[in-house]
Amino acid sequence: MHRRTIHDAFAPPSLGGAAALLLWRARRSRAVRWTMLGALLALLLAGGGLALQPPQDGEPIALPSAPLAVAADGRAGRLYVATADNSVYVLDTASKRLIGAEKVAGLPVAVAADPAAGRVCVATLNGLVVLDAAGAAAPRTVGLGDPPTALAVDPALDRVYVTTVAFEHGLGSGRLVVLDATRDTVMASVPVGVQLLGLAVDLRSHRLYVADAGGGSVTVLEGEPLAVRATIAVGGTPYRVDVDARAGRAYVTDLEAPLLRVLATRRDVVQQTVPVGRRPAGVAVDPATGRVFVANRGDGTITVLGGPDATPLATLPAGAQPASLAVDAAGNRVYVTDLEDGTLRLLQDGRFGRPKAHVIARTDGAAAPAPQEPSTCDC
Repeated sequence: MHRRTIHDAFAPPSLGGAAALLLWRARRSRAVRWTMLGALLALLLAGGGLALQPPQDGEPIALPSAPLAVAADGRAGRLYVATADNSVYVLDTASKRLIGAEKVAGLPVAVAADPAAGRVCVATLNGLVVLDAAGAAAPRTVGLGDPPTALAVDPALDRVYVTTVAFEHGLGSGRLVVLDATRDTVMASVPVGVQLLGLAVDLRSHRLYVADAGGGSVTVLEGEPLAVRATIAVGGTPYRVDVDARAGRAYVTDLEAPLLRVLATRRDVVQQTVPVGRRPAGVAVDPATGRVFVANRGDGTITVLGGPDATPLATLPAGAQPASLAVDAAGNRVYVTDLEDGTLRLLQDGRFGRPKAHVIARTDGAAAPAPQEPSTCDC
């Protein structure tokens, strides 16, 4: 009997209902309003089911709903795309084919692959959904208490970390939820900051980096045992964060300023500030090359940086509002979601050539964007 797997056995979810829009608003201190961006935007499109058929040569894959978050499993050659129809779609990174899908409980906010354990974790507005990549078990949902904002996995400790935020009378309250990934149980839930929007784990030191937009800071926690190590005042509105464990640096975007803050993780200080595009959102590090990619939502570009001083290498056009990023280090690929035009773009990160970004998937029915070439590059 053919064994069911997440790659070929999940029936594609059906869509239905009218288009809906979800914007989750938060308040900063001093009563300054701002809109929480990225994965909390849902655009549900009416229509039927999606046939898992490869696109015509050169044509993007048709997704039934806008991609909100993305995660790559370079070992298996799989890309997991969480969409606004409460689904996770599976793409083969080599053939760029859509090969599977799974419904999840609630609107997806973030997704992370755990290749060693054969799991895919999805933070949704209903809790943490754990998918079994081998198809041996049905999806499992663990309650989180409050709406999640970010997600990270530490395979060595078999831990899943989720930041949540609750709002009452205009005031935010953030928590870090720690889950045992094997038993699907909550191990701890600790208060951290005010408005937590970013989370990353250093896989060497097992330290956690939590970006607090409300407090203008990044909290550093030891993973084992769980304890606050430092709170780094970075200023502004820290949004997303990623870590280069080998280089000993963490990178933090600012939701309201065109800059990227570089933290020295061994000293827990801000090492430098690097200019990027307007309203930077997602940030991701390619551990194979050391390059850093920043999605600039305000001007539709991706900033590529590299070297010990985070030197700008390229500025790439990347659609209307690029948001979340995922790196496939094995294939030197970077994937970018765009909430405005409903596309998923692939950036082939050539180590010696000029990076190029092109659309590999778009929301079904949307017009195909024109091909875009890099505007500047010093690669």
